[in-house]
Amino acid sequence: MEGVDTVGEAFDEWDREAKEEYGVLSEIMEGRMGRRCRAKAVDACRNYELANLFPARAVALGAVYVSLEASRLRIEQGVSEWVKDIGSGKVDKEDFEEVVAILRNT
Repeated sequence: MEGVDTVGEAFDEWDREAKEEYGVLSEIMEGRMGRRCRAKAVDACRNYELANLFPARAVALGAVYVSLEASRLRIEQGVSEWVKDIGSGKVDKEDFEEVVAILRNT
């Protein structure tokens, strides 16, 4: 699947599964959860520590997690497993925990 910036140009060439995935993601991003995640991500960008000292993937994952918490949604699997799965094994759990602690206070 191509990037969102080329959606208009290549959307007709996408297979059915890719179109459905994009549709689901765009609906989520325009909903309450998407707005909440974007607001947390903007807060993170404004925070010197988060913007400069942590990997972007850890900050993004932290923004999603804090947004889920704010919506009172729970992660069924353990947080460590969720971080590993959603972060594709590329997010350090300690970084994630620090990011979440900072985002909870912003």
